[in-house]
Amino acid sequence: MEVIWGLKNLMRSLVPKEKIELTEEDRLPMSKGLIMFLRRYGLVVRPEAVNQQIVLGARVLYNCECIEDDQSASLHRNALLCGIGYQGWDLLKLSTALKLVCFPHDNVAGDHEIFSNEELSKLKRDAPKYERRLSKVACLRFYTEIVRAREIKTKKIKELESLIEEAEETYGVEQIRGSRKPVLNKRKRLKLKKNKEDIEIREASQDEKVEVHEVEQTEVRKLRRPTKRVKLSEGKLMRLIKLNRWLS
Repeated sequence: MEVIWGLKNLMRSLVPKEKIELTEEDRLPMSKGLIMFLRRYGLVVRPEAVNQQIVLGARVLYNCECIEDDQSASLHRNALLCGIGYQGWDLLKLSTALKLVCFPHDNVAGDHEIFSNEELSKLKRDAPKYERRLSKVACLRFYTEIVRAREIKTKKIKELESLIEEAEETYGVEQIRGSRKPVLNKRKRLKLKKNKEDIEIREASQDEKVEVHEVEQTEVRKLRRPTKRVKLSEGKLMRLIKLNRWLS
């Protein structure tokens, strides 16, 4: 699984035309080695928040470490030839010491910050003793590569700090949005339901108005209908007249 994940991350380097991004599924089976590697530099990131830029930044740091490891054996071997007591020294200090021995009259940037006054004086004083034992070209190359690797590492660590902070914020926002999504859907459903009920009420009210109007029109038509005249025969008419006179 980690091999496949690693190949996906290197896909752009292996096949430049291939455009592939880390998906959520790719982020979850994150290599524990990468997380442990970043923590060595004080960089803490959740696997789910890792993106392509963080992976590439970690690869640069790893390449710098490889350069230092490649030069480590040669640096220590040359230090033994000079009799330099390098116990507890890092590679930058050791490569700077060899450069001072090979070029005692050159000014080395930051040498007073790296060495004490006593160490600095001893290195320059003993330099003539080891002039023929050391390769100036090799020592200069050691120094140049180590210094450059350290500069790149320092710059890349700062970049990774910003990238990780940004990635964590982005992942946090995505999680918040994901958790709020059902709530928004529920609110939307309630709103749609309310709108539907309002429409039904308005339609019912409209139907009721139409029905009342139809009833009113029917009553009006009844009132306007002409009264039927009753035709009476002459005999019935005379009887009604007599009855009316008798009653009065």
